[in-house]
Amino acid sequence: MNGQSTSGTSRQWGMQVEGMCRNYGGGPRKLQLALEHPELKPRFYALLAELAAEREQMLPLLERGPKWTVQVGTFADNAAMIEAIEAKGYKIGHWTRDLLGKIQLEKEPVAVEAFEITPGDVGFTDNVRRDVFYAAVEKLGFIPIEPEVGPQALLQFSEKFELDVWRVIGSQPIVGSDEVLRLFRVGRYSDVVWLSANYGGPDEGWSPDYRFLFRRK
Repeated sequence: MNGQSTSGTSRQWGMQVEGMCRNYGGGPRKLQLALEHPELKPRFYALLAELAAEREQMLPLLERGPKWTVQVGTFADNAAMIEAIEAKGYKIGHWTRDLLGKIQLEKEPVAVEAFEITPGDVGFTDNVRRDVFYAAVEKLGFIPIEPEVGPQALLQFSEKFELDVWRVIGSQPIVGSDEVLRLFRVGRYSDVVWLSANYGGPDEGWSPDYRFLFRRK
């Protein structure tokens, strides 16, 4: 059945692409030049990935797939994980390093589906407290994700980090050595890949467009 479904989708795509080429307004010469372009395939595939990601965000929240599937439980201990991050040359701050030494790692490899949700996705139009946002997300079937997803996402998906886009790891807050609650966040700033930490207390306000990663119940 899966083979038949894939075959049917391929035929449908073939007809759609053929129709778009036939209706292209630039004329046959420009179309032929485009088809002969040496980067046609990689750029076409990149466009499909971009459009798919945009379309995913247009779907109702409960119909969206995971942003990433993150493998956790792959390190023997916290020190080995920190060493792997440093070996890649990624930036981690003082308090981030402190938190990395405190989080509990999974003992066995597990695949965790991380779903991207913003406060705006669940109806908030102004800054919202973290605890209020988490409660709203839980009513829709999502729960805090493992803190380990932060450093693991850094190691596994950094090439997919968009410039100047941050994602907060929607875990339970981590208590640092200074007894302050924090949450990991990952992103690329000025083309440098970062694992940093934000204040994660219950009263911390987050704007409607801030991206969090949660897991399903």
